[in-house]
Amino acid sequence: MLKFTIFMKSIFYLTLIFGSLISCKTDSNNPKLKEPFNEINVIRFEQEIQKLDTNNIESGLTMLIQKYPVFSRIYFQDIMNMVEDIDSPTVEFYADVRNYLSNDLSKIILHKIDSMFGDFSTLKKEFERTAAYAKHYLPKSKAIVIYTMYSGFNVGNIIFSNTDSTDGLGISLDFFLGSDFNYRAINPNLELFSNYLTRTFNRDHLLKKSWTAFADDQVNRENLNTLLDYMIHEGKKLYLLKKIIPDIQDSVLYEFTPEQLIWCKKNQLEIWNFLKEKQLLTSTKAKDINKLLMPAPTTSMMPKESPGRATVFIGLEIIKAYMSKNPETDLQELLNHKNAQKILDDSKYKPRNEE
Repeated sequence: MLKFTIFMKSIFYLTLIFGSLISCKTDSNNPKLKEPFNEINVIRFEQEIQKLDTNNIESGLTMLIQKYPVFSRIYFQDIMNMVEDIDSPTVEFYADVRNYLSNDLSKIILHKIDSMFGDFSTLKKEFERTAAYAKHYLPKSKAIVIYTMYSGFNVGNIIFSNTDSTDGLGISLDFFLGSDFNYRAINPNLELFSNYLTRTFNRDHLLKKSWTAFADDQVNRENLNTLLDYMIHEGKKLYLLKKIIPDIQDSVLYEFTPEQLIWCKKNQLEIWNFLKEKQLLTSTKAKDINKLLMPAPTTSMMPKESPGRATVFIGLEIIKAYMSKNPETDLQELLNHKNAQKILDDSKYKPRNEE
């Protein structure tokens, strides 16, 4: 199992999705879990690489790969594309790692990562708290081991099978360098570094984006054909994230600006009516689904004040209505539910605009 989510350079599929003054109240249904929480192992992989002796790179890499065999394979083969088979390293592979360590951009990024995340203790505690909620709601889920990295902006967050008893959660810290880092300077023509995306490339969004990889892995992906199927699928993920991170702000959960969030709340009925009148809910056209679900400055065919992916706001509203009408349904049952139309029907969803 290996799932890349959030940001990919070659496959621009973001399973998305600044803190703000608009906050989300802690879910009153969430239990208060007993502390201390189970400790999470955090592997600072980017720091381990920086410790390598470039004069003895072969030996250093051999030891690193032996120490972290699963993640090393994923990192060097799949993410960085430095070697085809890590079990058969080449001269070019060693040269690429040396270049990685000596490259000016790498040095700048790694220095920025060290200055911002050198002390990971606070984030570690946040992950331990949220992992406790994840285990509470999904007791069959594996324990998490965190691997931080510098991915060269190739991939954001990933989840993978680390051992028989643990899943690895990979976090590319280069996507969380904050508003004072000029992502545009790296490549002004790359859509990945557009303002509407880099606005969330900060610490405030790190916990949510990281757990999104976990959520994507937990939600059943069968029967995803229509726009409604995808909306319900995304709604389930957001509902799960709201349970795992009970104090998450709505603007962070949706990755909307405060103004965009207000717009969605004030235009929920209009969004829903638009989707119904245009018969988009039953559309299976990739063009329609991409326009309405892919990250963008605004949602296609909607007013410019709308956020990109405004449809996921509706998706979560349907899920909340469904769970309210069906309180006997536990979270695992919801995530495994394969029939989006039945969820909509059973939710008795009636959109209302907030004043």
